[in-house]
Amino acid sequence: MPRYAVKASEQDLVDLLLKTLKKWDEDSYEDVKEDMDDNAANGKELDVAFIFHSAFGSLGSSVKVMEDLSKIDFDIENLDIEEYVQTPGYDYLLAYAGGDWETPIYFAIYSDGKTIRGYVPEEGNFYDKKNKRAFGNSDDVDAEALYILQEYGLMVEEHADIETGEPEQLEKLKEAIAKRIEAKK
Repeated sequence: MPRYAVKASEQDLVDLLLKTLKKWDEDSYEDVKEDMDDNAANGKELDVAFIFHSAFGSLGSSVKVMEDLSKIDFDIENLDIEEYVQTPGYDYLLAYAGGDWETPIYFAIYSDGKTIRGYVPEEGNFYDKKNKRAFGNSDDVDAEALYILQEYGLMVEEHADIETGEPEQLEKLKEAIAKRIEAKK
């Protein structure tokens, strides 16, 4: 079943996230707004990754974007934006995150026209598919998953470029996102 998205500028996505954060946690919203205002007053450009990282750290798991992203267990500790992607029918932020010891997980942040949403594509991401978690998230589970990969002749070295955001990987991610998300009519 497809997901639906609309055209949304980077600023539209930030505004939607802030609206969601304000509903969820007024104090965190005020902190993020204060940081944004300070940066603007000092002539600094909008740090979209910082805003999303700050907000995601405060939003509860019942908020739709967090519910979407929680389908894979990974830490948002090192969140960054890879790029703002525009398609003919919708736009999204291609972001990635992961704890210090985790393989980064890439995901799309988009608007469905009402709320901010997230989608973690399987294709293009390298994570423990059986346990639905980032490698590095659990030593015991990682050892089991790596054993299974080796049993099937899939060596981790073959996937080493996953962490670096190589163009081929980014294209796989975008293709997977395009298969799942459609423009809202």
